[in-house]
Amino acid sequence: MNTASQYTYSVYGLTIGSELELPELLIGSGIHDAEIVFGKVPDSIENPLKKGVCFQAAPNQFLLKIRNIASFFVENGNLITIEAGENTEEKSIRLFLLGSAFSALLMQRGLFPVHGSAIDINGAGLVVSGLSGAGKSTLAMGFINKGFKILNDDVCVISFAEEQPQIMPGFPHVKLWADSIRNFGKEPSQYERIRENIEKHRLEITNSFLPKPVPFKILIVLGVKNSEGIEIEEIKGVEKFNLLRKNTHRFQYVDGLLKQQDHFTAIGKMANKLKIFTVQRPRKGFSVDEIIETIIKNLKLK
Repeated sequence: MNTASQYTYSVYGLTIGSELELPELLIGSGIHDAEIVFGKVPDSIENPLKKGVCFQAAPNQFLLKIRNIASFFVENGNLITIEAGENTEEKSIRLFLLGSAFSALLMQRGLFPVHGSAIDINGAGLVVSGLSGAGKSTLAMGFINKGFKILNDDVCVISFAEEQPQIMPGFPHVKLWADSIRNFGKEPSQYERIRENIEKHRLEITNSFLPKPVPFKILIVLGVKNSEGIEIEEIKGVEKFNLLRKNTHRFQYVDGLLKQQDHFTAIGKMANKLKIFTVQRPRKGFSVDEIIETIIKNLKLK
């Protein structure tokens, strides 16, 4: 599908046409798989199967309403309509568009995003997942500083090639809190904030970005503990399935979009192919380099 979109981008293996400029994304070309347009968004969805604080979901329809910023209506896996609030900064719109709204579009297309950062380790894809604040993006930046390339920060899209899960490349930026940026010896003021009232910044990492898919081989679920030392445990059996389900980005949308069976099938395939580990880091008194070296050594990644 092609319209008179002003911009064309490539992300997650899709070609996207957009009326909104998206500087985070790589320039693309060719026939559009989906369009992003400005327009009127409905106040509600008729007979939604799932409702949350700011979203409603039904088969092939998803409505996201972010107060004082924008409303997003996602349809059929190929159209996102944005109704922006008055005087809303474009970067605030982009933040919710490329996060929650895009995850809904991907689910409508049968693609399921993992909440994590993806790193290429000698041709094998490693995804660092975990709860917000666990340090996923900080760890990804640490891998970059050691010469590794990344495919995604925060949201990883998985496709399948003959049953083998593949990590699709996203866009060449990492979002870090100001303290993390300082810990890497950089000055936060050099980088654009993701929103004006949030001390989180967007770092461009084009030279450390891998723009092609890699096989998804390892999932690390990063956690925080109050004791000293770094603990690594391999997960087996049904718990692999449970961790993949819990670490699906915007898992709460799945039921409303009526994608339970597709989601179950996808994480079942991943559970059969992946090695999954939990890594518990201390809340205080640790270095990113120490975590990375421990992961590389214990997982025999060299």
